[in-house]
Amino acid sequence: KKTEAVVFNSNFLHQPLGGDPLQWESLPVKMAFVYLGTMLSEGTTRQRMTEALKRNFNKSKRACFLVNRNCHELGIHNVHLQLHLFDSLVSPILNSSCVIWGPYMLKGKNITTTHECELWHRSHLKQLLGVCKSTATHVVMEELKRHPICFAWLKQSLKFWNKTMRREADDLVRM
Repeated sequence: KKTEAVVFNSNFLHQPLGGDPLQWESLPVKMAFVYLGTMLSEGTTRQRMTEALKRNFNKSKRACFLVNRNCHELGIHNVHLQLHLFDSLVSPILNSSCVIWGPYMLKGKNITTTHECELWHRSHLKQLLGVCKSTATHVVMEELKRHPICFAWLKQSLKFWNKTMRREADDLVRM
């Protein structure tokens, strides 16, 4: 009852497994699967990575809303405390598994200025400060000593790469 089949190549969805004792037709078939918080699905690498980020982004927006609501209800108006809560409770959700999808997202042109995560982050920062939307972004970022979110993706991806490259040459993870 707990077993499901996940199809990563729909060309094989209706083909028999060639004598395998597993009864393919009796299993519920899903087109995607979440493993350790990362969506595994069919599609091009770019599509899969975009879907993984979109999933994290939607979850982090909900978490940010809840943090903001709780801060309002508790009377927490200190901007630096709210930023600390954002970094502790929202950023980990957004950045989850970024070592997998981050390098693909970082290929985008103007990612630091036009990506929806960056636009949302800047909007949130301006709201925290209580400044108008037309306030220069670099002023807000400098005032709060913040960096674009994609810098965290790059940092974590490079850390993972360096950790992997320090492993022995015959190590399975490195290979």
